[in-house]
Amino acid sequence: MLRAASYAYAVWGLLYAACMAYGVYQAWPRRQGDTVLMRRLGWPSALAFACCTAWVVAAQMDLKLLTLPIIVIAAAALIAPLIGAGSAPARATGRERWLVVWPLAALAGWLTIAGAVNLATVLAATDSLGPPLTQTQWALAILAGTGLIAVAVTLRTRLPAYALTFGWGLAAVAVAEWTHHTVLAWAALTVLGVLALALRLGGRRAPVLA
Repeated sequence: MLRAASYAYAVWGLLYAACMAYGVYQAWPRRQGDTVLMRRLGWPSALAFACCTAWVVAAQMDLKLLTLPIIVIAAAALIAPLIGAGSAPARATGRERWLVVWPLAALAGWLTIAGAVNLATVLAATDSLGPPLTQTQWALAILAGTGLIAVAVTLRTRLPAYALTFGWGLAAVAVAEWTHHTVLAWAALTVLGVLALALRLGGRRAPVLA
């Protein structure tokens, strides 16, 4: 029921390193003060990091129902300002792209697909999957809904980092489900293809990708 291959979670090593670099850059004094992009993303990123920590605590305490709103808030806290920033990421300096935009967009993409897996896990654990849909149909609905969100965010923000980590998670879902639920694996690959198309279209609209 909508799992991701265990190797996918190794991405946290990269995300932790990137977010630590962002934290150092955020705290580093700048002569001209914070840019608009930094001010827009500062507090939302702090909320997202706090939620990630809270999620680990809730998971360790086996508070399954609590993990879901936590991960949703974390993802939304990053996606909303990235969308609201408009063309600011494309106009960011090279340093801001690498140390601000990419770390936060990558984390947002991973949290989006992780939220889908988290939702499926919570629903299965609480026996909330039932008529009028089968478990597989529920999983397909979750994949489709999350895929629509990811495609919309990719088209709006034009951020490859977001699409890459979301796509990494989708590929891991396809690998995990290939043997037991082939239809879910194909659905994940289909969403991955649509996401790649959205990223390509976004690139055409924005020659300078953040």
